[in-house]
Formats: sequence, structure tokens, C-alpha cells
Amino acid sequence: MSGQDFSRRLALCLLAIGLLACSDPAGPITVAAVSIESERLFDGLIQLDVDERSVLTARVLDANGREIPNPRITWSSSRPQIADVDSTGTLRGAVLRSPDYDGTTITASAGGQSATVRVLVVPSRPYTIDALPNLTLAPGASVQLHPVVRDIFGNILSGWGIPSYETTDGSIAWVDGGGLLRAFAHPGSTSREATIRLVGHQRRFYGSFKVTVLPVPITLVQIDAGSGIVPVGGQLQLRAIPLRDVGTVWYPDFDAHVEWTALPSPAAKFGSDGVVVGLKPGTITVFAKVDGQTASKTLTVQ
Repeated sequence: MSGQDFSRRLALCLLAIGLLACSDPAGPITVAAVSIESERLFDGLIQLDVDERSVLTARVLDANGREIPNPRITWSSSRPQIADVDSTGTLRGAVLRSPDYDGTTITASAGGQSATVRVLVVPSRPYTIDALPNLTLAPGASVQLHPVVRDIFGNILSGWGIPSYETTDGSIAWVDGGGLLRAFAHPGSTSREATIRLVGHQRRFYGSFKVTVLPVPITLVQIDAGSGIVPVGGQLQLRAIPLRDVGTVWYPDFDAHVEWTALPSPAAKFGSDGVVVGLKPGTITVFAKVDGQTASKTLTVQ
């Protein structure tokens, strides 16, 4: 054998020994299990808002329970029109075109094994609220509000409430957390008005309506006649005191219109302005009428 042939055979032997040394005696790695992890995953379910994104992670284990580094994962969605997933595991809640809350199944596959999670796309807040009508209420009245909340498709969402109500004047009307509207009494003779605003998530404005609270009716009229004595040849100015019952307090309303009358009497002359003129000794009975309430007083002329 020549020296050149010997060198060639030696090189081939060394190459074969190197290849044997680099081979994996265990053969190809077998995938035994695949699992999906996410901060949003709870009890096999992930909920997303419309157009919201979330990153999924797949763990791939071999037969010995060891995690396989850098595995090749194939991601898929059974209904991508509900939620889709790209090759990196980024999940996105689709912008839905029709009402569908059945969800979709996301699958991660590797080496013949796979894992799945269920994904629901649920709007996190109502999208529209039907306008509430303006209300006119008597003082002390209360009304339970029932706003109609709809999703982006116009479907009614049962069980949804308004996070908060705001009023321009809490002394006129107020809505509590349960949606109960209360109208408060006030001493004035005219109606008062407040605006109620519907405020939602991140202070989103959903509309407003007006509440008009009527004045408290006059329930009592008194006549102030001083001593009740009118001198002959003299006069006495009477004053009517209409009263409004606002809670536990009576409020006088001196701006209310008073209708004065009197029974005919030769003892005095009585005018529509509430002035009594004494003519001769005797008595006269006068009346003050305000909003259907009447008071009477008998005066002595001497």
C-alpha cells in the first residue's frame, strides 16, 4: 500500500469515528405533552374584549417531563371570525359583525400533540343606552329607573346597570346607586329643574334627561289680623299667610295670589285688598282663599 492510499484511508476512518461520536443515541426527541399558559387563562377559559390582544405561551414536554427548548408550535383558531391567533401565539378578539357569544377554540400543536383553550369575546361595557324620558314629579316622589342597555349589535344586555348617575342639583333630584330617583320638596312657588347624567366606564357619557319637581302645594292658609279689633271710623290691613308643608317645616309663600271675600255686614266695609274699614259696632267675617285652601276670621268693630 502506498503512503498516499494509507493517508486517504486514515482520513476516512477518522471522519466515521467523528460522525458516530456526534450522533444522538437516543434518537429523535418525542413530544409527550403540550400545554397553553396565559395570565388571562382561568379554568380553561380566556375572556377578551372586542379587538383586545393577549399573548399565549405553549410549553412542550418530552417523555421524561423535560421542557423542550424552542419547539415549533402551530397555532390555530376554530372560529377566527370570533378570535384569531397568529404564529407567535398572539390572540386577538375580533371586531364582531354579528352577535355570537359561543366563543372559539384555540389550539397549540407540536410533534403530534396539542392543547386547547376556549376563548370568549365579551364587550366589557355597554355601547348604547336608550334615551330616558324627561320626568315631572311631585315633591317627595320616587321613581325606579330601568335604563335599556344594548350591545354593539342593538341586542338588550340583561343585568347591566349604569355605573353612576350625576345630577346638576342634588337638592332638587338625586339618583342612588340602585337607580332610585328621588324628587325633593322645596319652598318655592315655581317648579325647579335638574339634569341627570348617565356616566359609565372611564367616564363615558351615555346621555341625560331632565327632572322637573313641582312646588309643594299650599295646604294651609292663616289670616294675620293682629288683635282682631277694627275701630269705628278706622281701618285694619289684613294679611294672608299661605303655607307650604316642606317635610317637617312650614314655609310661607307671600307671593301667592290671595282672593279676599267677606260676609255682608253693616258693621264694616271690606275690600279685595284685605283692608277692613270700621263703620259701626258689630262684627264681620272675612275669608282668604289661596290655591283651593281657605281661612276665615271674625273681626270685631268697636
